Amino acid sequence: YGASADIWAFGITLAELANGQLPFDANKTTNYMGLYAEVMQCHSISFPINFSMAAADFIQSCVKHEPADRATALELQGHVWLKQAAPQVVVAQWIADLPD
Repeated sequence: YGASADIWAFGITLAELANGQLPFDANKTTNYMGLYAEVMQCHSISFPINFSMAAADFIQSCVKHEPADRATALELQGHVWLKQAAPQVVVAQWIADLPD
């Protein structure tokens, strides 16, 4: 697992907060392999029409299927969405403190 998995989970959590539901159907199955299949079939996340493009880009950079393609904590710290929201958002410091 590691930091890349944490970044993926963070992105999924943000997507759920934005849409009010997970981007995949977690209720479709009751076993781990079924849930894994649902996650792997989820290739894109849609957002509300008035959703910030910068926020959507931030989330998309967290949830790429291949861990090597995901943004790192350091890359996320410098993302335009967090920079636009500063100083109200403490998330940037939280991300900066994540291990690589």
